[in-house]
Amino acid sequence: MIIYDGWKRMWGFRSWLAVLGFLSLMLGGNFYVAHWISHSLESRYPPLTQNPQADAIVVLGGGVNPGLPPRQHPEVDEGGDRVFHAAFLYHQDYAPLIITSGGWVALYWDSGPNRSEAQDMGTLLQALNVPADAIIFETESNNTRENALNTADILADQQLDTIILVTTATHMPRATAVFEKAGVNVIPAPTDYFVTGDPDITNGNLRKNFKPLNAVPQSQFLDVTTRSMKEYVGFVYYYLRGWI
Repeated sequence: MIIYDGWKRMWGFRSWLAVLGFLSLMLGGNFYVAHWISHSLESRYPPLTQNPQADAIVVLGGGVNPGLPPRQHPEVDEGGDRVFHAAFLYHQDYAPLIITSGGWVALYWDSGPNRSEAQDMGTLLQALNVPADAIIFETESNNTRENALNTADILADQQLDTIILVTTATHMPRATAVFEKAGVNVIPAPTDYFVTGDPDITNGNLRKNFKPLNAVPQSQFLDVTTRSMKEYVGFVYYYLRGWI
């Protein structure tokens, strides 16, 4: 009887875990949940539409895959819009320099020496006609706080003051807060938006655009929800550590 009661309690606990996991997948993979949580972050800072006075464009790592064989060069993933947006702003004369910030990417087994995201972003920027002498590499950072502290040191050494910060729109609230905490004057230039299109969508009004199939869980929406939740968790963690 004791064994039976213990098994029953354990099975009940596992059942609740299974139900909780199922509900998390159902909600997290729902387009409307992903939309709501992503929009709550992306709407904090609007796209940069005017040419401000800035000394440098700072683009944060997180959207580049190293150029390991059979790749012939570094490649971009979903966050690779950061590199393209930085190049676009440079060619629009928003600032005369680009600082790429991102440390060493851990690679697999015997695939060769580790690569810096900053250097890989520099390779892509040069392919986008940004001159090599207009790019400064910050290659030591492994997280957003180190991005900010190391970049602040570069700015001080170069006697630069105001930057245009380029990163994914959902990441921009935390990144801006961290850079400002490090004493950097920041002009946010978010990119890589999930919430796009019709004004009713971008203004958060989904009732006019409700489609039943969007309520069916999909892995792509679960990924958006996960990345957005990571930003909220990261913001709380950084706040508790006194980094923002």
